[in-house]
Amino acid sequence: MSHWKRFPSFQPYVEIFNNDGFVYDPYEEDFIYMRWKEHFLVPDHRVNNIDGASFAGFYYICYQRSTNEIKGYYFFRHHTEWFQELTLKHVEQRSFGNFEMR
Repeated sequence: MSHWKRFPSFQPYVEIFNNDGFVYDPYEEDFIYMRWKEHFLVPDHRVNNIDGASFAGFYYICYQRSTNEIKGYYFFRHHTEWFQELTLKHVEQRSFGNFEMR
């Protein structure tokens, strides 16, 4: 639960999140909560270890529809910094995509 408590928008759900009857409809809310897991590295999916890096943990993510922003925390219990922050913001594209029809 300490992962989700880091999101101010999650505070109303802290006491009821683990209740059996808890229902959260992501289609009706501004905030969507997710847990992401990396399974492999691109471009070589056979690599399973990089010195100084870890993908053994999880990303706890909150997407806010109204701002089009993703905030999250990477959590890995055996890392010196248990939580690492992630912020992704939409940048409006100021160019046109290139395509060709044949």
